Amino acid sequence: MDQQPADKVSKLFRAISKKESLNLFLLAKDGIEAESSAPQKVGLSRKMYYTRLRQLVDAGLVSRYGNRYSHTVLGRIIYQEYVLSLFERIKDTKQLEMIEILKHAGRFSDYDIDNFVAKIMNAASSSVSRNGTISPPKIEIFWSYEASASKIARCVDLARNTIVFATRFYNETLINTILLKAKSRVDVRILADVGMVTHYLEMEKKGLQMLDKNAAERMNVVKDPWYPSSVNRRVTSVPFSMMLIDGKEAGVELVDSSSPQKFTGALYTNDEGICKQLMDFYDKLWLQASDNVPEKSSR
Repeated sequence: MDQQPADKVSKLFRAISKKESLNLFLLAKDGIEAESSAPQKVGLSRKMYYTRLRQLVDAGLVSRYGNRYSHTVLGRIIYQEYVLSLFERIKDTKQLEMIEILKHAGRFSDYDIDNFVAKIMNAASSSVSRNGTISPPKIEIFWSYEASASKIARCVDLARNTIVFATRFYNETLINTILLKAKSRVDVRILADVGMVTHYLEMEKKGLQMLDKNAAERMNVVKDPWYPSSVNRRVTSVPFSMMLIDGKEAGVELVDSSSPQKFTGALYTNDEGICKQLMDFYDKLWLQASDNVPEKSSR
């Protein structure tokens, strides 16, 4: 296993390893009011409360939204896919002990026992797909931008109805892939990060783009990467890149709070509940976004 993913997983485990931290993480599912009386309400000293809360925030599991501390997207995924699943496993402890007794008794083969354990696990945590078969939600994590971009391209290529995309990074290959799907009558909405756009405008202002004989045309693309397409595009401050395909598959950027401008990793899932929550968040960003591309800096 690569050391970087192992370090990040270790950080997540450390953040909820203490009982007080885990209790705060569970409470954050419904939101914790950011008020002076919060430590007393949860039964912790002020020092303990803010220390544990800061650890959850630093791990990217909890963040402040308005006047409440709630799960981040990563926090929701960890809660729904792992914490709740672990709680279910603990409920099955007695059954698992019985299985261990049967295993040591030697009356059943490892194959029979493994199949029985698999049935218990599926009954506890699997979701039922539309065709009636048992299919557990799938989660993938990529720690390099290249691997993440390749995953996005594959997802976009399979889109049938809708693509919603918010990006903090400029990638011509992905832009071209999305444009091809838009031409095939797939409904596409794009949120471009204002910082990404103004960065390239500043590059043009300094004359770096003039080295290109097609500079004028390229600057039209920089101002609006989906120019001259009819793709619905707006500009806003994008907190993290995200993608939703047909409302069934989602990808979300994992942002390191210590280096927020750099790409850290991305998580992809087909969990319908997570897709819906991300879509709700995307719609809010869309309503607040502007149709106008920022003007070039006058400085």
